[in-house]
Amino acid sequence: MEEALNMKNGEVDKLRTIRYILEGKLKWLDGARILKLSERQIGRLCARVRKEGNRGILHGLRAAVQQPPR
Repeated sequence: MEEALNMKNGEVDKLRTIRYILEGKLKWLDGARILKLSERQIGRLCARVRKEGNRGILHGLRAAVQQPPR
């Protein structure tokens, strides 16, 4: 079972666009224009979503496990 993720509206839009790219419905260049990112960043996001699933959209530090205070 997948855990629920709290995403902001912008992250949901970004995930939807990356999913369209991974499904072949959009090209990297079109996705880059929609999200106002470079094609290279789109490639990195696609790789992270392939590897980590929906969590790949979230900022790395936000998705990290919090350490207990000392």
